[in-house]
Amino acid sequence: MNEQVQPKKSNNVTIVILVISSITILLLGYCIISNIKKNNEKRKEIKIQNAEARKRDIIFENKYNLIRIPAGEFKMGSRFRESVSPSYPRHKVYLDEYYISKYEVTNKKYCDFLNKRGKHKASSTHPCLDLNDRDCLIKKLDDRYIPKLGYDNYPVGEVTWYGAVEYCKWLSEETGLNFRLPTEAEWEKACRGGNDGRWCFGENESLLKDYSWYSANSGRKTHPVGGKKPNAFGLYDMHGNVAEWCSDWWSGSEFMPCIYYIKSPYRNPQGPSSGRLRTFRGGHCCNYAISNSSTIRRSNGPCGTSPYIGFRPVMTLR
Repeated sequence: MNEQVQPKKSNNVTIVILVISSITILLLGYCIISNIKKNNEKRKEIKIQNAEARKRDIIFENKYNLIRIPAGEFKMGSRFRESVSPSYPRHKVYLDEYYISKYEVTNKKYCDFLNKRGKHKASSTHPCLDLNDRDCLIKKLDDRYIPKLGYDNYPVGEVTWYGAVEYCKWLSEETGLNFRLPTEAEWEKACRGGNDGRWCFGENESLLKDYSWYSANSGRKTHPVGGKKPNAFGLYDMHGNVAEWCSDWWSGSEFMPCIYYIKSPYRNPQGPSSGRLRTFRGGHCCNYAISNSSTIRRSNGPCGTSPYIGFRPVMTLR
């Protein structure tokens, strides 16, 4: 009696599994190769963008003395009350990329602006600077504005907030770039140079003399810009020499926290929407060390002047 041989279905199943496995392996291999290719292209694109950014940074620094401040988060404000400055509470802030002047605007550069403008009035009611103050280091000779003898490279003082704003507008027209005054947040991030301490170099007060003209070493007078060490970003005189106008309206009272800091937006804060006074930041040549910290902040009327208040512009690409 002959036995009937049953067909073996397992062979067919094995073949199907092998085919599916092969297709799966091929698809996985394709996906891996595709992702590698995309990642390589992305890395190449980033490399090109970084090279272009470095090239742009070099041009801006060499031609306009501008230093790029990278986008990112930092801690703004002090951990404690500093002097009578309402610079707390400390809070996190994110800023987009921007450029800031390596130096404070000098008397010579401000005279270039005044001579191009032909007058030292921002408007019929707003002066650019106080030429009549004996401490003003700019004078008018015939129809020309010139620095007083030997003061070309000193930071401009006696300039109003309006005068600083008008200079930035003029510089924008001259260069085709977008110049303006820094916000408080932009100024403080630039001043800190990536350091979370009281000064751009940390907490060691004995080092301040290397970075700043202040009461202990200045003789209570301003000095040529760039005469001390720069901070980690490459910026000079962020502590001392002259304090610097910012774009923000003032918020704060002596011995009290800054109200705006309590409710400040996280991203690119612009300061209060209105006010009576404008903010200036940084200490000056007559201030003590504590009043030359990265967080010190004060205010003045937009038409107010002082031989110890100047400014430096920022520039944005958009």
